[in-house]
Amino acid sequence: MPRVGNPKRRRPHFVRAWRKFRGLTQEQLADRLHTTKPTISRLENLRQGYTQDFLEACADVLGTDPASLIAHAPPGNAAPKPKKSR
Repeated sequence: MPRVGNPKRRRPHFVRAWRKFRGLTQEQLADRLHTTKPTISRLENLRQGYTQDFLEACADVLGTDPASLIAHAPPGNAAPKPKKSR
């Protein structure tokens, strides 16, 4: 059984889109979640996995539900564009 946060099993999410929709910086979100800015950066860039506890806490701070963080962008926002490989 793969360990939690296995890079091959990380799923895309809309945490960055919801954070920006609410007008928060990574540092502000990190402070409200009692974590660090680098942790938020790694999560947003899919370099670190997330847990159900993280989704619930993040959803509470961002004024949405956990399912929305993984299912769709905020109202009026386009889905995040994939990064171009160089």
